Amino acid sequence: MTPWVRCCAPKRTLPPERFSGGSRETKETFGSSILCRRGQGRRGALHNRAETLRKGSSLRFGTLAPVAVRGPRLNSTLERVNHGVTPSGRPAAGLMRAFLYADPAAHSLSPAMHRAAFAWAGVQGDYTAVRVPPADLPAALARLRQTGVLGANLSLPHKEAALAHLDELSVSARAIGAVNTVIHREGRLIGDNTDAPGLLAALEGAQVGSGVAVVLGAGGAARAAVWALRSQAWDVRVVNRTPGKAQALTRDLGGLAQSADAVPWAAVTLLVNASSAGLEAPAETPLPDFDFTVLPPNALVYDMVYQPRETRLLREARQAGIRAENGLSMLAHQARLAFLAWTGADVPVGVFLAALEDLR
Repeated sequence: MTPWVRCCAPKRTLPPERFSGGSRETKETFGSSILCRRGQGRRGALHNRAETLRKGSSLRFGTLAPVAVRGPRLNSTLERVNHGVTPSGRPAAGLMRAFLYADPAAHSLSPAMHRAAFAWAGVQGDYTAVRVPPADLPAALARLRQTGVLGANLSLPHKEAALAHLDELSVSARAIGAVNTVIHREGRLIGDNTDAPGLLAALEGAQVGSGVAVVLGAGGAARAAVWALRSQAWDVRVVNRTPGKAQALTRDLGGLAQSADAVPWAAVTLLVNASSAGLEAPAETPLPDFDFTVLPPNALVYDMVYQPRETRLLREARQAGIRAENGLSMLAHQARLAFLAWTGADVPVGVFLAALEDLR
């Protein structure tokens, strides 16, 4: 078996050991050159073939072994368009587009992540954050039905309001009652929720075991958090400034709505802020005058807010010696799943995290 394949007459080559075993990564780019690793799988092979079609290389597919091989065919129109190649083999006329709909939207880091993912996957695409006031949401969603649009992410305040304007919901989105990802398929809009698995993936990386969890907030992000945590056997308590909203959430999804004063804080090993507190006003916190020392030493405070990167909630938790993390890891994991749903390209989460790191 050959260790690597040269697809575009690279200016610089790397030894086989530079490719990590078992990695899904299929290429490293140096200027206009590409190295493609063996065992790349159909997705990687399609990407490599599309790259050489786009760049006009005379070496469309190759191997170092003295045997005849056949390159993979770009069989479907979707595969060709997603890789920037039309059925005739010419470059696609337009970009595949995706959006973020939010209000506000200027703080979003999602465009940088998804543009990095498009580049890694070899997809001709772009991602734009758009401020969409609540009254404009129906019209904005309708525009997603246009040719060349992959879909959109939804953030505050649209995750619940969008439900009435979609053609279909995934099982998780229907159960949660909130959508953060809209997928455009042949004129139909499908709502999904990648917040829930994104949070679980982030918490897995943080090495948090199950126990008593407190979720702050009662909106779409909080619904995803409660559903996700209860699926992993967490004892979930919901605290919200408007008790009636917390009670409505727990009636739908389970858990216990409580006031902050009634929570057994000494047993809480996970505190998740799923509210917008701290997003627009850095001095704001969902738990004013809270004594973080009442939490056990192994507790984690996780703030879904990621701009600013250290909110008042996180700062006060750290000052009390409690481990605290912002929402960047969840943002990256949910973005990876949304990108996979739109394009079929399973981009490593590290690509999204690296894009976020570059914005520091």
